[in-house]
Amino acid sequence: MYAKRAKLELSDRRRGMAAPLPHAHQRRPPHAGIAHPLGGEDERNELPWLLISVSVFFTYNTITSICRFIDDPWAVLFIVVSYVDLVCLFLCLKRFERSDVETTKAKLKIAVWILASLLTGMFSYKVAAIMPLPAAVLVWCMGSVTTVGGFYAFFVYREPLGDKAGDGNKL
Repeated sequence: MYAKRAKLELSDRRRGMAAPLPHAHQRRPPHAGIAHPLGGEDERNELPWLLISVSVFFTYNTITSICRFIDDPWAVLFIVVSYVDLVCLFLCLKRFERSDVETTKAKLKIAVWILASLLTGMFSYKVAAIMPLPAAVLVWCMGSVTTVGGFYAFFVYREPLGDKAGDGNKL
């Protein structure tokens, strides 16, 4: 049976037809054979060129912003804390994606939520400072809803068991 199926797949490939999708019991890892959107095929241990160029641009932009606001220590502090927060957030997200240990993932979830909440609060503060009072209240409400929604999504909400099996969202 398997030899017949392999023979059919070989003949399909010769005619330019795609191979059939694997059955549920033959699932491959989600990253197997899939081209990475940032370059190469599943480069887990390499940094793609796009990520490096964005990181260099982000660092350059941070340095030029510090030079521009060098006379304002609070603005420099805001820039530096935002930069460090974003770098830590990206590193935690990368470690979270690669981790297989549940206790490590739980700690990284907490770190990601704290870092994202800090960033949301900092940007809400900066934006609300230049807005009229009704708009500032709206900015703070949106930031609070984002933070509370992130907490709910990370720590409270649990997916129904049926959705994990790939049944899709059922109403």
